[in-house]
Amino acid sequence: MGDPGTIPVEMARAIIENIPSSSRVSALLALSSTNSSCRNYYQPMLFKHIIARSPEQIYILAYAVTTNPSLVQYVKSAEMIVDEPFQPGSRGAELPPLHPKIFQAAKALKFWSEDWQRSLNERSVHSGCGLLLALLPGLDTLSITTRKIITCPSVSSYGNPLSDFGSKWILTRVHISTQDLFGPVAETYPDALPKLSNLKKWNSNGLMPVFAFKLSNVQSIEFSIRERELDGKFPFNDLIPSDAPAFKTIESVVIRADTLLCMSASPNRKCVQQYVRNLLQKLTKVKTLSVILWPRNFKYLPHLPYLDIGEFFGMLGGPAASLKVTIDWEGLDYYLFWTIGTNKLPQLCLTQYLELPQKLLFLKGHLTILDSPNGPSVFKVESLRITRVWIGTETQTLLSTILEYRNSMYHCLKKLHLTYNNKYRQLLEGHLPTLRRPLSDFAERERDAKIRRIHQHLCELIEGSGIQLVQDCEDSG
Repeated sequence: MGDPGTIPVEMARAIIENIPSSSRVSALLALSSTNSSCRNYYQPMLFKHIIARSPEQIYILAYAVTTNPSLVQYVKSAEMIVDEPFQPGSRGAELPPLHPKIFQAAKALKFWSEDWQRSLNERSVHSGCGLLLALLPGLDTLSITTRKIITCPSVSSYGNPLSDFGSKWILTRVHISTQDLFGPVAETYPDALPKLSNLKKWNSNGLMPVFAFKLSNVQSIEFSIRERELDGKFPFNDLIPSDAPAFKTIESVVIRADTLLCMSASPNRKCVQQYVRNLLQKLTKVKTLSVILWPRNFKYLPHLPYLDIGEFFGMLGGPAASLKVTIDWEGLDYYLFWTIGTNKLPQLCLTQYLELPQKLLFLKGHLTILDSPNGPSVFKVESLRITRVWIGTETQTLLSTILEYRNSMYHCLKKLHLTYNNKYRQLLEGHLPTLRRPLSDFAERERDAKIRRIHQHLCELIEGSGIQLVQDCEDSG
């Protein structure tokens, strides 16, 4: 007979799929302690990626890895919300003391101090996060949310969901200091901090914690900046250290920027620009820089003069070999035509890859970044991808310019990738999208056909010049 505690793999998988995400941590911890079969099946799966969305869950996980040290080997990535500390008085009950195992594990750490222990006893979410980081030396990916997004029914004229019923802003701390995580000893004895030598990727839903820059092997960072995240009250030395090991190891940077930061009326835009500029100047090994403008649910669409994305991109400088810019907002296409001129983008020393939406290359129909034979090093890219392509005079100008300067500023270009706007998906003619929907007017149809023929001819000339040409639509990858 088999082990009475054994359950079929299909049943074990079904149990996982039916557990609500809000209670998955505690439920699977209980399942793992049921019998040896459940423990062997669930523990590696459960602890490969851990999620703690509240202070309680952070301390539950700390209890799990201190009472069962074998779990540590399974944990490779973690996702934590490090927001406002839990206040005991808000629930009308005293907190129970920390489990003796957690206390013993904490006191054995090199950076332990009585002040830090007191924070643990009060269930500080920052100290709890620091404890988990110290207990999980094998982490290779860490995602931290440093500020909770509050959604309310009252929306300001800019559609900002972070207001408290229109009366004030809900702000928690926008950055985490090393002392927040590990106590006062951390500043005096930095060598006592956990090394996290396997940590290669750090994602922050909010600004980058200072501690992240003090890690020696981080290669990829991703962070987001919201409107009013910085108001000039925070000294930049507290947000970005003067020197740090990660400045020499970070190769990939992803910046998610709130579209409101592109408004000329934004009161904190200069602070954000200074933060990003100061950071990129210190990252001397960056090879890939990605900028994502996330969508905003505007109650009222912004006035055209307020939108100035070109100014935002103008502050991006540094040694990046590749740059990718993504506009995650369909409605922005129309405004790009009127407001964007990215002639400052060539500050970047690009040598490998550049990806931009077509509208970022033009200002009111004029090619602003690729039209000068004296252009800077941006023209040394080997691969150029243009997204959201609309077939018309702008595309003709772009292709003609590349052909005209093929032997000068585009002599390094080996691959041109045109990704057409999704609206052409149903109107493909072979691999070439048609310009617009069929028109009843004969003259209009003839004009469209002529534009398509010119476009196709230019594409053939591009291929004939030795440049690999790839054409697709957005949803085809």
